[in-house]
Amino acid sequence: MLNQALDLRETVAAFESRMRLARASEHAAAGRLFEAEALLAPPGGKQPDTWDEIDLLARIRVRQGKFAEAIQLWKQSLRFPGHEEIVAATVESLNAYGDSQFERRRKLMLALVVAWAVIIATTLGWLIVLLIVHLIK
Repeated sequence: MLNQALDLRETVAAFESRMRLARASEHAAAGRLFEAEALLAPPGGKQPDTWDEIDLLARIRVRQGKFAEAIQLWKQSLRFPGHEEIVAATVESLNAYGDSQFERRRKLMLALVVAWAVIIATTLGWLIVLLIVHLIK
């Protein structure tokens, strides 16, 4: 009888976990990331403890732009066998994306500096021309 009660508790806990994951997936798909995150990892509550929960939470972090947290979550998920290739490919892809974003920002900053330099040089050039014209008169 005690074994049956324990089995029932485990079954109910597994069912609740799956329902929580399903609701979190629906929220995430609808763009309600805060609600999805609250279901998966409530503040001060139970942290995700299955591959599916950790994976979904990591994907939510990516959509929030929190790439480092997403990578950390996926690395934590390596404790579940059978997902090593998926995690490695995802982390590599995310790192490449982050690198390209950094490179894009670096190029944008360089373009802005060059544009300002041209504007300043042009302005100074005209001021010098005006000064020379003024001195000639």
